[in-house]
Amino acid sequence: MNSFINYYSSTGNKSKHTLTALKTSIKRIERIVDKPIDKWTKAILKPDIVNGLNSISSKIQTLTTLNRYYEFKKWDNNTIKEELNKYVKARTENGKKQEMTEKEKTNWINYDELKQRIEEASDSYLTGDKAFTKYRNFLMLALYVLMPPARISNYLNMLFKPTKKRNIKAYPKTNNYITKIDNKYKFIFNDFKTSKYLGQIEYLIDNDKLNALINLWFNEYNTKAKNFLTNYNGDEIKQTNFSNGLKNISREVLGKELNLNMLRHIYLTWFMANSSNKSIEEKEKILKVVGQTYKPSRAELYARADKLDDNSEAAAAAEPVENEE
Repeated sequence: MNSFINYYSSTGNKSKHTLTALKTSIKRIERIVDKPIDKWTKAILKPDIVNGLNSISSKIQTLTTLNRYYEFKKWDNNTIKEELNKYVKARTENGKKQEMTEKEKTNWINYDELKQRIEEASDSYLTGDKAFTKYRNFLMLALYVLMPPARISNYLNMLFKPTKKRNIKAYPKTNNYITKIDNKYKFIFNDFKTSKYLGQIEYLIDNDKLNALINLWFNEYNTKAKNFLTNYNGDEIKQTNFSNGLKNISREVLGKELNLNMLRHIYLTWFMANSSNKSIEEKEKILKVVGQTYKPSRAELYARADKLDDNSEAAAAAEPVENEE
């Protein structure tokens, strides 16, 4: 396995969370074919091994791993790529329809209501009398409601670094950090799925309730403050803890079972419907935290945030001067 992982790592800038996902995919294939990776042959690694998987995402991830393994073994991978492209195309077409799944229809809650209910529920959690795991789970849910929802991997292995001890800029860009500036907390994302394209991302939390929740977390619960999110025994939280925690606390607080994917859909549905009054710079900043790029149209670049008086000299001078070749 190690030789394949090393090959995979050498072909691009792979974050440790991408490599963790790769290992998970390898183990999935090992279960499907009932063979460890050192016993894999081309004869048993056929594209149809994904037929028993339920989700398109799992099929795409599995076929992507197979494709890279074929490259690693220098096997002809045309058949694998054709099957992979088929599922990628299907996912794209399904996404264009923007239809809710049955689970989404059952559990959907509009973002404005969701935010209001989480802010209201925050008051009972800020008393400091909740059990460790319950408080942590609520804090995790608040991270996905009271600020733009990043991917779970952004928060795994995140370190707490007080700026009073050392300038955050001096820390290695191989980890993600949370730090505190005056009375607000700030996230520094270096290691995440799309870091190769987006680079380092900084996000200063403006929401007072979320800042208060994090502050109480460090002062009353996670007092060692080495890693941001931990289990009761101090161990770093794992993705399964995070995913299950979100579902459990959303059922308890909202009567809805919300996973990461649905929380991101809820937020982005609201964001896209209310983005017309935001500048391109604001859209880029917010979507970067979500892990997406924003590409404005040429027409949007022509628009101006400040409406000028039609009778002013400034209005006459406001015509675009770009070369439209």
